[in-house]
Amino acid sequence: SLFVGSEELVEAWRIFTPVLDEIESTGVQPVLYPFGRKAPQGTDEFLKRYGIELSETWEEFLALHASEADRLKEVFDDLDRDRDGLVNADELREFGKRFHDGRAPTDKQVAVVMERLDLDKDGLLSFEDLRKGAQAIASAC
Repeated sequence: SLFVGSEELVEAWRIFTPVLDEIESTGVQPVLYPFGRKAPQGTDEFLKRYGIELSETWEEFLALHASEADRLKEVFDDLDRDRDGLVNADELREFGKRFHDGRAPTDKQVAVVMERLDLDKDGLLSFEDLRKGAQAIASAC
């Protein structure tokens, strides 16, 4: 159901009201950080202290390697399982597993990646699609 029942609403307020009261009474201020940074200063230390590992997104991965044609070619060749010079949605799904803790991304998530990278909109990625898509993502950062 898309609607919250009254019992759920009461429980949500029971949980969040003390948290909101604490924030209001102590005057906690948000941590501001410069545009373009992934997280505020100190986040890496916090994550390490509690054993939390953040995975990069596929956009971050491609942006990071956009200027490395050899690295992108390795990625493309790894994705192109049938060696036909093109990457289809199923092969792209394997790429997506790297960014979903080893789980296969949904059809919708694969479609988003394909839409972003498939320049000629034929439903297949060529190496040139991947290279230009990575450069476009990097230039938008």
